[in-house]
Amino acid sequence: MGYRGNDRSRKTPKSQNNIASKIPKIASLSYLDNTGYDKKNPSWRFSICNNDNHEWSPHGTSIKGMIYTYLIAKENQTWGEIKKETHDDGKTKNHFIDIQRIDPNAQKILQDRNLIEDRIFSLRIDNKKRLFGYLRDDGVFDIIWFDPNHSICKMKK
Repeated sequence: MGYRGNDRSRKTPKSQNNIASKIPKIASLSYLDNTGYDKKNPSWRFSICNNDNHEWSPHGTSIKGMIYTYLIAKENQTWGEIKKETHDDGKTKNHFIDIQRIDPNAQKILQDRNLIEDRIFSLRIDNKKRLFGYLRDDGVFDIIWFDPNHSICKMKK
């Protein structure tokens, strides 16, 4: 005889009931969760770049090649892999930063351009050089600044 959906003679053992309720729950932080982009390959958008501040503009001729080479290399990874990259000391290279932690002039630029959000994403190119922008749920990184001297968000000593 085959199994009938209403056959009550087959009961699930009590040890298998409520297994989900026995799994410990872990507090989640939205930026650590897969929010739609962690499994996606990155893509880049330059349309909201800040060109008014030449110190942080990603359009300088001498830096274009370095930025493009870096971004092309990252396209083979997923955002989840990019976010997990670490320094020798175990800290993440690429991560979100609360807006309150960035340079006040940078905050004002974002505010003046109606681009203010709670946090901004930092991509580490090398020891000092960073790209700053907004990481969207669709996997697009809206690049705002290239920071050659780590001046947008000062390193903690």
